[in-house]
Amino acid sequence: MSSVKFVLILFLALMTIRPGLAVDETEEEFVPTEGALKGGTINSNQLLELGMVSPRSLVIEGEKALYSGDPDRAITVLHRSLDRDYEDADAHTFLARALEMKLKSQAERDPELYNECVKEWLVVLRNHSGMERGEGAHGINILGHLYEDEEHGVDARKHLVKLTGYAPKPWETSAKYLKRVLLPTSGTVSGAVVKDKSKEKSKDDK
Repeated sequence: MSSVKFVLILFLALMTIRPGLAVDETEEEFVPTEGALKGGTINSNQLLELGMVSPRSLVIEGEKALYSGDPDRAITVLHRSLDRDYEDADAHTFLARALEMKLKSQAERDPELYNECVKEWLVVLRNHSGMERGEGAHGINILGHLYEDEEHGVDARKHLVKLTGYAPKPWETSAKYLKRVLLPTSGTVSGAVVKDKSKEKSKDDK
């Protein structure tokens, strides 16, 4: 066999073997994700489960669910976003809207849901998050509405009036406002004292 034929055969043999080697190398480097194993593609729900999204992506996902008419989904996603970044004013705003949307669908208001909705709108109004955070003390802006976040504050005030019938007074702390507008929940203990009538009756008999 001539040297030219030998080189040609060797070259063809290497070309035949190399693709197989390339496939093996690719397969070793490829690590299938949980989403890929479940269905070949990863949807947004699986991304959330795997924690493969940023807080801002969660806000966008929550906004999408909100305007798609799925408040439950929006609430879940926005809670996750705020757990990671509590300072995002948009997340608070969309959460308040989602909570309010769910409240409107209820024949009887869920007190806990209502209270959370009021608190979220108050957070937006009183600038406890976002760029204007820290301008006030105890939820009070010393200069009135001057430092109120215009993008969210005006809207939040309208929603609070619609929900509770009242807007926080400029000099009123957040705690005092919440005390007068929140609904009692099942865990609220009544402060009323009930007299023991059996004891009173026994005294009368004496």
